[in-house]
Amino acid sequence: MERIEYNFKLKDIKNIFKKKKCPYCGNTKLTKRTVKEFRGKTKSQLDGMEFNTDVDLYAGTIVYQCEKCKKEFVLQALSDKTKLMESIPKNNINDNEDTFQNNTKNHVSIFFKLLTIIMLFSVLSVAISDKNIVLFLVATPIILITYFLTKVFTR
Repeated sequence: MERIEYNFKLKDIKNIFKKKKCPYCGNTKLTKRTVKEFRGKTKSQLDGMEFNTDVDLYAGTIVYQCEKCKKEFVLQALSDKTKLMESIPKNNINDNEDTFQNNTKNHVSIFFKLLTIIMLFSVLSVAISDKNIVLFLVATPIILITYFLTKVFTR
């Protein structure tokens, strides 16, 4: 799931409903698109209630492009000609998503390493206290195989 948040100023809301024309050449044929910038993960919300599901949070910017002069501008440019669209490099957005996903994978792999060590020590302590070496010899390979399988599937 994903959520896109738009930020408008009060004076810009009137520009949403009026007929739009290019502030540079006066052309009324404009194409509209949304530029999304990844902001991270957040909890899902509905009417003020927060849920445990994670959603991708994007900051959305509505961009208008004039078909005649090919200039791009944001909604504020209808009232203020100095605010052109700043180009957002797409590689930067993808790098943010990749960094976030790599951090999540690192946390998962650290969790499985710690879980494996805890399981091995618990089996070892039970085997030593009960003087049952067969339990240790049977359980250790199962724990290690499970660890390597989870390591392969979390790549």
